[in-house]
Amino acid sequence: PYGCLEQTVSGAFPLLYAGEWADRLLPSDQAIGDMPGMVAHAISRVLSMQQENGGLALWPFMAKVDAESSIYAIHFLAEAKAAGYVVPEAAYEAALKWVRGGLDRAMAPDAAEEDWRRDMQMRAYSCLVLALAGRPDAGWNARLREQADRLDYATRALAASALVRSGEPRQAVALMDAMALPVPRSRTPGRLLDSDVRDAALLLSAWLDVDPDHPSVARLAQVLRDRQRDGHWGNTQ
Repeated sequence: PYGCLEQTVSGAFPLLYAGEWADRLLPSDQAIGDMPGMVAHAISRVLSMQQENGGLALWPFMAKVDAESSIYAIHFLAEAKAAGYVVPEAAYEAALKWVRGGLDRAMAPDAAEEDWRRDMQMRAYSCLVLALAGRPDAGWNARLREQADRLDYATRALAASALVRSGEPRQAVALMDAMALPVPRSRTPGRLLDSDVRDAALLLSAWLDVDPDHPSVARLAQVLRDRQRDGHWGNTQ
């Protein structure tokens, strides 16, 4: 309700896919609003927060790039562009350049394990976004796959999705088959809104991309149903 970058994206992201089910779920005489217009407005608002380096701030009046919200927002832009929405080319290219720069950045060799895991999640997400944009990074895809045993749940799911979108479904399935159902845990504040709900949704999305009939699809969907409280999940992502 506040209009920051993360909430703007979370409000608009589902609308990219709403056309098919809105007509089925809502009575024909009930107005559902101008969904294309809402998405277009969200794209404009997101880009109003873009900085000179291509990253995005949390608010239009701020100048500091928020890395985790930026990658989420650029994911939205990539999906919106793929869905046929107009995303200004110069702004989009600048955003992808920022994503690419995150992969190229070196990490301190003495980084703590928690910091390393957080960094790997950002890199896996970057690989997914670049793959969605048609610019997969084979080197980082391979490195993430090799480090799978050290990665957290969400990072493995993101890495699997990146592999699927990069044209390597067999490698993705091998990674996903080794993942059990997520274990309920407390949400980690400020960390890409990490939670077991997001973990389940990320892996479910990966399976839907590669094999919608896989048994894990029904199991993960049930996990999400079980975690719902009063019609929502307490997590905008």
